[in-house]
Amino acid sequence: LGKVTENIGLAAFRGEEKARRKLIHSTRKARKFLHDREKFEAAVDKLYALVKKVPFLGKYAATLTMWVELVRSYMTGEYRNVPTGTVLTIIGAILYIVNPFDIIPDSIPIIGQLDDMAVLSLANKMVQRDVKNYIKWKQEHNNTAA
Repeated sequence: LGKVTENIGLAAFRGEEKARRKLIHSTRKARKFLHDREKFEAAVDKLYALVKKVPFLGKYAATLTMWVELVRSYMTGEYRNVPTGTVLTIIGAILYIVNPFDIIPDSIPIIGQLDDMAVLSLANKMVQRDVKNYIKWKQEHNNTAA
């Protein structure tokens, strides 16, 4: 049982390491989208279309929506109390998810979305604290605006 647990842990680590490399690669591409609202919105449209079609993404719909709102607030200058790296990580994750030609093509049912799920999960871990801070700011901002 110990060896099985060790092997599962090692496989999980390798999976996370692959997801990290994929996310870093997509984050580099994200810089182009950070200052181009039109490109970002086109990626968001693709993301929302995928959320409707891909079962596991539906589970993350609220998270993805909040990510999009955070990036939009950052792009307009409304909210800047977030590291640029967080914004780039979010955009990078979105770009990876909407790319149909990632490491495992999304056209392969279930298996094609596993790498997307790994990247999404990793990105969520990385940005979670900043997203919570944004949600808190948004709630306070909405209360004072009312």
